[in-house]
Amino acid sequence: MRNRLTVDVPAVIEGDCLTPAAARAMRAGAAARREVRAVFLHEGDPGRIAANYACREPDEGDQTERSAISAAYSHWLGEQAAPHALPVVDARPWATPASRVRQALGHGATGVA
Repeated sequence: MRNRLTVDVPAVIEGDCLTPAAARAMRAGAAARREVRAVFLHEGDPGRIAANYACREPDEGDQTERSAISAAYSHWLGEQAAPHALPVVDARPWATPASRVRQALGHGATGVA
């Protein structure tokens, strides 16, 4: 993320390797007079995660254990985000994540995230 602070181009960085250490990038961004925001999407239901894996990777078979690990990781991320005042937004309902992310970032339901 720090690398993105060196160029004047908006970017969205996403992925399951991001952690609440993003708070450091937010501080670095502020020091560089850049706006950096972070939000974490949370899905903590192993059953829903397993269903998602089954749709995306139907040839992989049962992924119950992987789903439980993913759910536990999502819960951990939420716990770690709290001390940094980083918003955590439930992934569901799937029809409204954009408005909920905008709201969590303080932009209201119609603002730009």
